Amino acid sequence: MERHLADTASLFFLTWAAAMLVIRLFAGRAHDRYGDNAVIPLALVSMASGLGLVAVASELWHFIVAGILGGLGHGVVVPSLQAISIRRTTAARIPVTTATYYLAIDIGGALGPVALGFMVQVAGYPGLFLAGGGIVLVSMLVYWLGHGRHVFRRRLPRQVL
Repeated sequence: MERHLADTASLFFLTWAAAMLVIRLFAGRAHDRYGDNAVIPLALVSMASGLGLVAVASELWHFIVAGILGGLGHGVVVPSLQAISIRRTTAARIPVTTATYYLAIDIGGALGPVALGFMVQVAGYPGLFLAGGGIVLVSMLVYWLGHGRHVFRRRLPRQVL
């Protein structure tokens, strides 16, 4: 099924960028107020849902909603994970931590399209976007194992007291 993705790509990415910029006005406050485990998983689900919706989209409004969902998730995840990484290091290592964080984002942005590019020939664009959404969902497990489960355990005694 050809859906003329090239015709709607500009609107999709414009919507993604707009949602990403708008949510950043509120994301930091929400992260500070509700904590890592309330914000990060929801943002990752939002981002994965946006990518999944692109995979099955057949109408222009589907792409617009997908751009909003993806942009909201992306706009929350990037600064929130940076805040977590900075909070988990010493003051002297903040510049190194920040540089490493953005290096990882740049590597993902450079290698991701190359690594998943073969998917277009094998499974088409729907398969590509489903794979991207699946990777985002797997990252939620990585987040939980590497950070989220420890935050919950540390906060529990403080809440009980």
